[in-house]
Amino acid sequence: MSFHPRVIRLPTKSGLTTLKVSDISAVCVNEVQQGILKKNTFDVDIHMDSGSIFTATFEEADLLTFQEAVFPTVKENEENE
Repeated sequence: MSFHPRVIRLPTKSGLTTLKVSDISAVCVNEVQQGILKKNTFDVDIHMDSGSIFTATFEEADLLTFQEAVFPTVKENEENE
């Protein structure tokens, strides 16, 4: 998975996909149980403004990175400025 401020490239069920971040309208996350010995994964439906939906599977660390790239949070010290 690679990120650029305006685009993101990631493997989806459709293949290697490059998405324009500003065209992502919603993200739906579903945790998938992997059993006792394996870490859970997350199926993520990425909804585009055009109506297209892409599905990707992430481990938790990659999911957090993806979410921060798509929907960046305002840092606490930046809010007070």
